[in-house]
Amino acid sequence: MKEFLSNLNLARVIILASLGGAVFLAWTGLQAHGELSDLREALDYQAAKVVNDIQQAALRHTELTRSVEGDGLARVGSPQSYIRKCKDHRLVQVGDVDVKERTVENLSAKGIVDSVYTIIPADKKRPFTTSTIASFMYRLEADSRQIKVTDLSIEQIGRRTKPSEIPPDEWTFQAAITSRQKKE
Repeated sequence: MKEFLSNLNLARVIILASLGGAVFLAWTGLQAHGELSDLREALDYQAAKVVNDIQQAALRHTELTRSVEGDGLARVGSPQSYIRKCKDHRLVQVGDVDVKERTVENLSAKGIVDSVYTIIPADKKRPFTTSTIASFMYRLEADSRQIKVTDLSIEQIGRRTKPSEIPPDEWTFQAAITSRQKKE
């Protein structure tokens, strides 16, 4: 060892330092390579799962957005405005209606409130055909997932007919629609 140290010059010191540095770099390179391999394996497994979860969440978001945008009640804002919009639809045209609101606590589910809107034509003597009444009820439910027709009564207008006669298609109606929401 004494002989080795006595023959040591700058070139040999640089060679020895380079060998030590090469061994250290090889050791840290192997560790980094092992860590990189582990991360690549985790990436291959988890990235596919995360991408799939993101795609599913995006599809669900799109579906919910379309349902809200497509809901007539959500677009209009208030149920009374929604009812008035439906009554003026080109296939309905029932004219002015009186809308009365009442709130009913839902006994079957806690924290749920039913808002019931009673709809009566403003002109009680104005006759409607059964198809017009049906179109109005259909329009109320078709344009909103939040509104359901829960009661409908129709009465014949005009003279009473004999049981053997076919009555004219002239009716008046009273309807109730319900919107169920969480209690605030």
